[in-house]
Amino acid sequence: MTWLTHRERSRQELRSKLAQKGFDAGTVGRVLDRLEEIGLQNDRRFAEMFASESQRSRGLSAFAIQGQLRRKGVEKTLAAEASTEDPEHEEARARELAVRRATRLTGLAPDAARRRLEGFLARRGYPAELSRRLAAEAVRTDETDEGGV
Repeated sequence: MTWLTHRERSRQELRSKLAQKGFDAGTVGRVLDRLEEIGLQNDRRFAEMFASESQRSRGLSAFAIQGQLRRKGVEKTLAAEASTEDPEHEEARARELAVRRATRLTGLAPDAARRRLEGFLARRGYPAELSRRLAAEAVRTDETDEGGV
């Protein structure tokens, strides 16, 4: 099963793939149990790795990560545990994203840049109030940086 060599997979992802290949439910269940028994599949490990990578590379919020884990078949409690992080760290990541993205919006009017940043952060799962505040900060920072040049 080369599908396991590319990245971690949730039990549900593997179940779907095996069913799609035509294996009956009993066989799929036994295979999945065996994979878990020998350590090749573990939903906790999958959830933790997925959450870490999603935070690091895509800047997703804990809320967005939890939703994606649930869609991948990870149990609700486990998805919540894996995606939870310190609120200060999450806000710092969102702020960094906003500031970095604001540099791409320098040609826009401040209101337009602020709206785009709010949408950008909201699509990554950050709350509306936080998205508004950080977008406003990032646009002000960007304006200040331009004025000093």
